Amino acid sequence: MKPVTLRASTFERRLCPGSVQAESGLPDLPDEGGVAESGKKIHNALRMYFSRTVEDVNDIAVVCELNERETIVTKWFVSRAEVILIKHGGMLKYYPELKLDETDDGISGTADFVALCNDGTWQLFDWKSGWGRQITAELNLQLRVYALKVAEKFGCLEIDAHLFAAGNDPADSAFSSCHYGPDEITESRKEIYAIRDACFMPKAPRLPLPDRCKYCKANGNPERCKESFKTPKAFTAIQKRITPAMSLRLKKMYVAFKLAEKAQQGFKQWLKEAMRNQPEAIPWATFSKPKERRVITDADRAFSIGIAEQWFTQEEFVRECVNIKIPSIEKLAKRIKKQDEVEEKLTEAGVLKSEAMQPSIELVKED
Repeated sequence: MKPVTLRASTFERRLCPGSVQAESGLPDLPDEGGVAESGKKIHNALRMYFSRTVEDVNDIAVVCELNERETIVTKWFVSRAEVILIKHGGMLKYYPELKLDETDDGISGTADFVALCNDGTWQLFDWKSGWGRQITAELNLQLRVYALKVAEKFGCLEIDAHLFAAGNDPADSAFSSCHYGPDEITESRKEIYAIRDACFMPKAPRLPLPDRCKYCKANGNPERCKESFKTPKAFTAIQKRITPAMSLRLKKMYVAFKLAEKAQQGFKQWLKEAMRNQPEAIPWATFSKPKERRVITDADRAFSIGIAEQWFTQEEFVRECVNIKIPSIEKLAKRIKKQDEVEEKLTEAGVLKSEAMQPSIELVKED
């Protein structure tokens, strides 16, 4: 088949190489439930904020006509991203909605936000504003494509990539990061180019799986693909009405997913114990370097200190903050250029401490 430009946002379903030919000429899936439209509004709000066009998130929420959920998601994304940027000395150059044009690789995309920080590091952000859980940054193929394209565009050898996922509610929200050095970028290039080359084979194979078929335009179209999964249709709201029988199946699926999550957590805990007690038996895994997080131990006192130090007024705090956390306080203090004193004063008052997070499990790289 004649090569076409592959978009980074479609790479997950390109793990079924035949999907390119199957989708050719078909219209986009309908935006049932307004998920895509809501995502566009949140992305537009974040673009305005990180382009420094408007720096007050509440003003942006009005301009972009964000609803309550969209405003909360935008504030959460902004707050977490600002913590990362401040940690790296602030932004030297910034590129919201960065167009990554097709080169001779046949791949293009638009990265949500890229920043070159004052400490010389490159920070790449991807906002997942829709419902549902997301896989981690390290496993996200779309983010890997962005990292490769950014590295090639700017000639940088290392990139920190961050994935923000809003989820269905605060309990589902997640934030994860990974680092791409020269070795990771080289391996990503091999993987991504192999997927691309498979897509352009004369008879590209069909490798359907639920996650690949879910957003494929050819899903459920027997004239284009007889092998597509039919289950994902329920999640793209093609069916207009949930019947009692379907509701029962959804309940069973939900219970199964919850049990799987619990089993996964139990397995990880068991594996960690095994790695501590018998490390020689599991040579293929290791513990990541433990990270630290700053925790406010007395929210009321921290709030009182913030008022006394004039980092914010009570009205500003209620308007800007979802809860009392150090990034939220530092962001408010930043308006009067006092963000650098927040950590020191709260630590002196005994209401802020650093605690080590549980190390995660990493696969040992093979030689």
